[in-house]
Amino acid sequence: DAEAAVVRDMGTRLEQLFVRFAADEKDVLFVDPYVAPGDHTGCAPAAQRWTAGHVPDDGFAYHPTALGHEVMARMIEAALGS
Repeated sequence: DAEAAVVRDMGTRLEQLFVRFAADEKDVLFVDPYVAPGDHTGCAPAAQRWTAGHVPDDGFAYHPTALGHEVMARMIEAALGS
């Protein structure tokens, strides 16, 4: 649990930096998948997992799963309005 908390904290801080820097740029559309409700981490059930865990069963460790790519693509399409 302590190690998971460290990783979550690192992810939260990175996400905050991405949002801050994107907000500083003009003409940048930033889509933030971290604000989506629910647990979509590598620890979530496979049907809800947007990112693979340490031992991936879909894709590469610590990278988006096929579902993660699909969901993020839909979020981008919605943000672009097409």
